[in-house]
Amino acid sequence: MDAEPDDERQAVRCPAVAVEGLSKAFPGQLALDNVFLSVLPGEIHGLVGVNGSGKSTLVKVLAGFQAPDCGSISVDGTPLRTPYAPSTALRHGMCFVHQDLALVPTLSVMENLALTSGFSRGAAYRIRWREQRHSTRAVLRANGLSLRPDVLVSELSPLERTLLAIARALESLGSTGKVLLLDEASAGLGETDVRLLHERVREVASRGVGVLYISHRLREVLQVTDRITVLRDGRVITTRPTADVSEAALVAEMLGSIANRSLSRARSEPGATRLSIDDLSGGHLASTTFEAERGEIVGITSLEGSVRSSLVRLLTGELPPSGGRVTLDGKPLQLTRPFASIRHGVGVMPEDRQANGCFPLLTVRENATLSSLRPFKGNPWLSIRRERAAVRKTLFDFAVYPRDPEAEMCNLSGGNQQKVILARSMAAMPRLLILHEPTHGVDLPSKQEIYRIVGAAAASGTTVLLVTMETDDLMALADRVVVIDQKGVRAVLARDELDLKLVAALSPSVGA
Repeated sequence: MDAEPDDERQAVRCPAVAVEGLSKAFPGQLALDNVFLSVLPGEIHGLVGVNGSGKSTLVKVLAGFQAPDCGSISVDGTPLRTPYAPSTALRHGMCFVHQDLALVPTLSVMENLALTSGFSRGAAYRIRWREQRHSTRAVLRANGLSLRPDVLVSELSPLERTLLAIARALESLGSTGKVLLLDEASAGLGETDVRLLHERVREVASRGVGVLYISHRLREVLQVTDRITVLRDGRVITTRPTADVSEAALVAEMLGSIANRSLSRARSEPGATRLSIDDLSGGHLASTTFEAERGEIVGITSLEGSVRSSLVRLLTGELPPSGGRVTLDGKPLQLTRPFASIRHGVGVMPEDRQANGCFPLLTVRENATLSSLRPFKGNPWLSIRRERAAVRKTLFDFAVYPRDPEAEMCNLSGGNQQKVILARSMAAMPRLLILHEPTHGVDLPSKQEIYRIVGAAAASGTTVLLVTMETDDLMALADRVVVIDQKGVRAVLARDELDLKLVAALSPSVGA
């Protein structure tokens, strides 16, 4: 009996943001179909759905980057006239932290904050640097960050960059903030960092700010949110209190009639040694030694993202080694520059697909063939016809949608972009395939497709280094897992040990 008045009070609360009857169509696709969604003040509201479900389009409409065909948007009860500019969204109290964070790595923390809030200026518009540092320290303290104003963003950890992006978004709103939208903010973070991120999100919500939390990591959404909305094919399938939802139910609602295929793979037969790493060091990586067999998938994981990144950069020639030796099929691998690694049979999928993995404004065809144009050489020009036909087959083999070689890369969903990059890295039939966070920010169907492709590559004899913090990827694919830290190899786990020992091996207290 006591619950009814509380429910009534919640029902009459004015939403921080309300979307009513929103629709948006593109040629050949209805991206949003009569969407209704509301986020209450102080609520953390999860939004989930597979790639292509309409999440990205909804974010772009809310942010003012795209105009809806019909429907309405209101903030704190005030209707917004659509279409509106991004500055209008900000002025009415909506701030956004997108997956790429929109930070400038070559600028300092202070300069990145000033990009939205502005610099303290004196006579002749000169910047008052002392005042600017003082105000930056105040912002950082208010957001629980102990960063130096002059440190470059490139030197920050992934968690620090994410928290800085949130601080900048909130600072741009001042005291008028109504809504914080986080789009895959936890992508690339380890479990410890995710917990700290969630603490920060709950603190923001406790101020009365409504938070729309978008993530493919369903366990996270279940841990941190109050309600969850599921989008599928541009439609709202359900909105329910998180306490009433299970992970299995979310998956079923997200996928609809799509079969949930097994994510596991059989152990490959032992083969000859393909990759041998002996006392390799450089960057944040200390003396590290391990081997990988032909057709084996070796998982590489570490709590420290800088250690994982250093290993990948060393093996691809991006970072010069300070010591050690690497051999591929018994021959020394020259770690001089990325092109040399590709020429010696190394394929790479980089961690940051936007910055290092693709050219968003080029076509899918151009992105897919960047590293393997030789088959399309004519006399004297490239044969675009042959190139287009080959890419069309690749899009079919790798289940990329839309299957249009001339579509711009930026118009594909994250999962489909990832599959194009994977296809390119495998085009030259590499002997060694290095996958750095291959399921970063992709949905379950795309993840399953990536698992299938990687498993097939290993079955054909390609050796795979799966460099990731995603335990699901390691459990599904890896034949062995090598745990590394700043002192070198911490543990080597066989496949049948992963479920029992992986978390323990990653714990900072183990072996310290």
